[in-house]
Amino acid sequence: MRDLDAQRYTNVTDLNAAMRFSHLPESNDGHLVVRFSRELHMGDLKDANVILLGSNFSNPWAELFEKNMNFEFSYQPHPNASLILNKHPQAGELSAYQNDAAEPSHRTYAVIGFVPNLNNTGWVLLAEGLTMAGTQAAVDTLFNRDAMRPLLGQFTNADDSLNPFEILIETRSFGSDSPQASVVATRVYKKHS
Repeated sequence: MRDLDAQRYTNVTDLNAAMRFSHLPESNDGHLVVRFSRELHMGDLKDANVILLGSNFSNPWAELFEKNMNFEFSYQPHPNASLILNKHPQAGELSAYQNDAAEPSHRTYAVIGFVPNLNNTGWVLLAEGLTMAGTQAAVDTLFNRDAMRPLLGQFTNADDSLNPFEILIETRSFGSDSPQASVVATRVYKKHS
């Protein structure tokens, strides 16, 4: 167990996401640093802009931000019983969104969160899924201009600054792949100065 605990490994979904983020023009100025979650420090989350991949089950740092979000991950001993709680359901929304492995194409969920960092001096972007396919769906949605353009319009102020937001996504899982995703619900908040 000691040897396993010291090993460094990541899944292909997270690796592909890191590669996609590294190709963005904003990453070319040398500010992009990829780290394992165990190598992060509290200071990294206080004043920097950060992208966290994976929910609190695979990346415990996400829990620092999930507690203030509407869509909260709840992991159960059996993976197919895991769910996302909707703390304040709006009209037409469910109070919980649960994995469904009974169908040939497993239904799973993900959340994209864009929230202030711990000192409110920058941003944290979370791409979280109940499964790897969910995390992939969150990242795919972020890079899908047709899906994000109307959503960003809802989240943007007149001065083009962004407000904090959350996007709940549903997808189907074939193995660990997610062929397509759809937005189930959104939340937008005013940034506290």
